[in-house]
Amino acid sequence: MFIVFFWYNSCILLDFREETIMTVNFNSLFRIDNEEVIDFETFRKDILPQIMYSGNNRYIFRGQSNVKYELLPSVLRKNNNDLKDIWGYDFDNEKAFIANEAKVIFDFYRNCNYQGLLLENTPKVIKENITRQRIYLIEDILKDRDIWILNEFREVAALAQHYGIPTRLLDWTCFFNVALYFATKDLLGIKEEQVFSIWVMNYNLLSDFRAFLERRGEELNKNGYNCDTFFPLTFIIPEYAKNPNLNAQKGVLSLWEIKLENLYKEENKDVDNKIKKLIPINTIPLDKQLFEFIKENFMAFNEFIRIQQQDYPDNYDISKLFLLKRYDFSSKDCDKIMEYLSFHGVDASSIFPGYSGVVEKMKMAYKYYIPF
Repeated sequence: MFIVFFWYNSCILLDFREETIMTVNFNSLFRIDNEEVIDFETFRKDILPQIMYSGNNRYIFRGQSNVKYELLPSVLRKNNNDLKDIWGYDFDNEKAFIANEAKVIFDFYRNCNYQGLLLENTPKVIKENITRQRIYLIEDILKDRDIWILNEFREVAALAQHYGIPTRLLDWTCFFNVALYFATKDLLGIKEEQVFSIWVMNYNLLSDFRAFLERRGEELNKNGYNCDTFFPLTFIIPEYAKNPNLNAQKGVLSLWEIKLENLYKEENKDVDNKIKKLIPINTIPLDKQLFEFIKENFMAFNEFIRIQQQDYPDNYDISKLFLLKRYDFSSKDCDKIMEYLSFHGVDASSIFPGYSGVVEKMKMAYKYYIPF
């Protein structure tokens, strides 16, 4: 029931809110702080099929060998020795941190080019500024741009990450079995039990919600939704044809974007045009950032789901809908997991095509008596 002095369009919009809030349970969208260790066979038979065959939803997976590991990209992890080796020292603010990220991407391209390694589709901004090695020269490029990582940098950054350069990109895969392999390959033969995790993210729905906010956000705000029109989470799918490993792993990269304008705002500068207010580095794990964003924009998310249900009525079972879940397993299951993966053709030779992958597969098979 609505108060009569609300004008017509608002009544209709508010009615949608009331209806969808009753059908979408926020708590069911996430499973990230669970303490339950699941038997792998039970998961494989009862839970995995529901994930793999879930209508219009598409999921990506990430395996982590220790449940204590946070959902953070390598460049943002504390005590990252690789980062210190590359940069030489730590940074305590976002502006300097991002400038050095950009410098490392420039350095990666410059050194690959010097060695005659082909990097196709290299952005013009990198080619034209290849000699810029000073941080302040790189900041001249960044201060007039909108988002980090720059769109033009993303393919080079993805390639650099694949070969070991720390970036703020986070690796996922379209294949559950690939994530399972990476989570368990170093746990075979360990004496003490360890809990490992598989993260599952509904990247198709999240991508659609991002597009929905960009397209409809301002309209929703005119009707009192008070939602963000910028959803920082985006996904990058590399060109598989250019990299056999990425093709075999069907890799997907997630990125929580940073607005560069916030780092160069005039109100953050003093009379000498120097930055006086340094923004700290955002090291909040992806799961917590996503949880808070959806929580703050839940009314808009409900409206989005209502429209999705109208367009795809047979593909949206609200009772099974989720955005991000973490499933925990025991390392005691690793032997039968490796047998399961071997049976499905997932091993070092399939994930890393080439001679080195074959040798790694043979080493693991000989050491842990895995049939091949």
